[in-house]
Amino acid sequence: MFRPSRHRLFALVILPTSLLLPTATFSADAPIVFVSRDLSKDTGPVEDQVVRRARSGRLLVRQANGDITPLVDASTSPAHPLDVSDPDVSWDGQRIVFAGFSKSENAWRIYETDANPSGPGGSEPRQLTRSDRVFDLSPFGEHAASLESYDDLDPCYLPDGRICFVSSRYPGVAPDGRARTTNLYVMNADGSDLRRITTERFGADTPTVDPLTGEIIYSRWWRTAQETIGEETPPIPPGSPAYGGNSGSTPGGTAVDANAIRSIDEESFPGVNSWFLSRIRPDGTDLEMFSGLRIDRERTQAYRPSVLRNGQVLALFIPSTPIINDPGARGLRIFSEGPEAPFEIGGPQTFLGLGPRMPFPEGLPPELEVLLGEILAPRAPVTHVFASAVELPDGRVLVSASPIATNAPGLPFPPGVVPPEDVDPDPDAPRTNPEDFDLFVLDLPSPDAFDGTIRLEPHFGELERAELDAVPLVARETPPVLADRVDRSLDPIVPQTVEEAYESGGSFEFIVENIHHQPPVDVETVGAPPVGKALAIEFYMAPQGPATVAGERAKLIRRVDIPPSGRVEVELPAGVPLFEVLRRPDGGIAQGRDQQIYHVGGMNFGRAGEQNRCVGCHAGHTLLELPEEDELAWTNLAPSAAISAIGTAGAGVFLPDDQPGDEEPVGQDGNGRRGDPAIAGTSTNPPHLLVDRSTRPFFSEWAAELGVDSEVRMRWTVPVRARELVVHAPRVHLEGAFAERKMRIDGFTLTLSRDGSVVETRPVTAAIELGEQVRVRLDASEIFDHLAITIDADDVEGRFNDTSGAALAEIEVVGQVADLDLPPQVLLRRGDATCDGAVNLTDSIVILHRLFSGGARLCCELAADADGNDAVNIADAIGLLEFFFRGGKPPAAPGPRECGGVEETELTCDDQTVCS
Repeated sequence: MFRPSRHRLFALVILPTSLLLPTATFSADAPIVFVSRDLSKDTGPVEDQVVRRARSGRLLVRQANGDITPLVDASTSPAHPLDVSDPDVSWDGQRIVFAGFSKSENAWRIYETDANPSGPGGSEPRQLTRSDRVFDLSPFGEHAASLESYDDLDPCYLPDGRICFVSSRYPGVAPDGRARTTNLYVMNADGSDLRRITTERFGADTPTVDPLTGEIIYSRWWRTAQETIGEETPPIPPGSPAYGGNSGSTPGGTAVDANAIRSIDEESFPGVNSWFLSRIRPDGTDLEMFSGLRIDRERTQAYRPSVLRNGQVLALFIPSTPIINDPGARGLRIFSEGPEAPFEIGGPQTFLGLGPRMPFPEGLPPELEVLLGEILAPRAPVTHVFASAVELPDGRVLVSASPIATNAPGLPFPPGVVPPEDVDPDPDAPRTNPEDFDLFVLDLPSPDAFDGTIRLEPHFGELERAELDAVPLVARETPPVLADRVDRSLDPIVPQTVEEAYESGGSFEFIVENIHHQPPVDVETVGAPPVGKALAIEFYMAPQGPATVAGERAKLIRRVDIPPSGRVEVELPAGVPLFEVLRRPDGGIAQGRDQQIYHVGGMNFGRAGEQNRCVGCHAGHTLLELPEEDELAWTNLAPSAAISAIGTAGAGVFLPDDQPGDEEPVGQDGNGRRGDPAIAGTSTNPPHLLVDRSTRPFFSEWAAELGVDSEVRMRWTVPVRARELVVHAPRVHLEGAFAERKMRIDGFTLTLSRDGSVVETRPVTAAIELGEQVRVRLDASEIFDHLAITIDADDVEGRFNDTSGAALAEIEVVGQVADLDLPPQVLLRRGDATCDGAVNLTDSIVILHRLFSGGARLCCELAADADGNDAVNIADAIGLLEFFFRGGKPPAAPGPRECGGVEETELTCDDQTVCS
């Protein structure tokens, strides 16, 4: 849980693995073990099941010469399992472990057989798991009977000879079309010493072993706990949450808000529902994400991982909740470790059924091609859907795939594709003969040369049966063996209360070293919570309770106010599903600048005695390296600041000075510009893009007006100190058909202030050109709350585009909070009920409309509290009217003109920094 990865981050450079390792010692056509299943009619009910059972399934070996040898076949050996799935080969190539359907137990169990049968019927499979669970189901009342049965599935060999597998033994009900929770278990090779190593509330599927580390990589199902008891709630759609915009689909990345933080209601939280890759040690410790991109559900989603020899992972994109052993409309993609986008190979890659993105024609500037490729690139046609993929010894990939001409259930036809005449165009109608899944060989394409075409070489196939789950039957180098750190088994009892959880499973230590620690610029994971804000972290337990139709209400374990240092240390119950959420003083859930909720919805868990440390501590931050001890307190403070700019291209309107009593706004900056350009401006390159941790071309840049002196201002709600300023120029040079981008800034002036008094003014003479950055060392002993970068128009050479001059892509302020005793504040103008940076008649009307006509919730009640008595009522509206028209008492400090700090209260303030 949350322990940042100790592994290096892989760049997204994907080459055919045959180019990475020598192939001379490998046979191009190795023997394989695979499953042949009759899926034409499901003999078991899908309802209340996590797995599909076919009419029959056989475990077969295809020898290098093409001969087929049966290993498990109930049609010829009645004692064999009726159905089989998911074989895995031991590291020495001598044994095969698989899941089989036991007729006597009416459930899936784990079996093993020899890889080299001595006779035509093969060696008899050995059953390793049985219906031997001893569990008191009485706490589940009338629903106990539905939890009596369980299945064991999808095994794999660990480096030390033990076996990991998936099971629904631990009682739990998962929503969204799959009614049983799955978890990972580990047992000895003979089936003894069976232990559960995960405590997932919803799903742990498809484990495999990373040959480079010996860790288990598996697909986790994140699902926000149901908050309703006794009734079925609508399922959260795949791909959520949207968080005020379609997360990850905004041009250039997730939308960025002008405010460092805001508050949203519980009802506005759309929830989490996604599969993604995680890693864990075989003893259940060190849970981490393996990959993930800005919590983008579509591009993070991965199912059924298979690790390549270069450390990358083949996985499937699934458009709906999977039923194990039920192949469907799935796409094939490759993931690198860390916050990287997957390389899309084929099949559906979106929830709309669209295929991978295709490259643009040659001739575009590389940066522009990348940008347009993300938002405008056409999609390749979906020619196949995939059920499994694994690397062959020669570097090619063996896949189980079905042609799109027969279409898989639930897969929408891509735009422009005409459904076959014999297929019902209804998107919910079955459209496939599932027997069309056959085995093919695929040469992995290189991203640099991929044209969207999948070239599959037929391997072989049997008529009217589905060939699935193929694995090379070869010896492999044994991965590192990871010794168990934890001996204590997870308690089989499902605790119903927090007290029971501590008593039955013990506890583990969770240490937030610095919750404000930001990921580096251009590392595409979500931002950390900002400094200088009143936040509390709440830890919840989400156990399975007696209501198995709907989920249980989560149980609050502990609420901890986050100190200014950002460090939190708590003891939490071990072996139970957990999640965390950050709250604002008004009770709302905290939402960050990048539109993401500060919420870890993965039902995280820890083992007794384990210590888990993190920085940032938001979803995806386990992908990052944990800083050295002396670096923990230092981070990029820029994303925490309120930011505005004078001279922003296309932003603001010049007005004369306003006087009290005028209907024009009284909140204006010192240059006569109306309102706050950071909020009221109309520029497509607003200044808050300077603190979005990205230098992405076109959509993460600020630009000033051509020929105008400009200034960028940053302000914090608490005093800070800093040791370095880093200013990034935009990355792209363009000319010709596009607007000219050839710009150079020959220095700027840096000003640091505190409480309106200048601390330091420094000319920075270093020039900065496109694609470069300037680093400025700062005196860490100086304390400030305001930073300004002033750029003289005479110091700008060239143009950033046809209508703008100076431009920047990102500003970093590497620092820390200077005064740990000052309470967090909100930056505001008293009376600014509309959060537009100005105080005028409209604010009075908005307050009255909210109080008496059911108008929209005020964006900042603290600003609307004009008289400063910690309440919003009619007196605030009347007081503003008296001030405007009768020369009445002005609003409370900091007043209507000044942007000042006010200590946070429980009054709702969606925009934490409504002025700057």
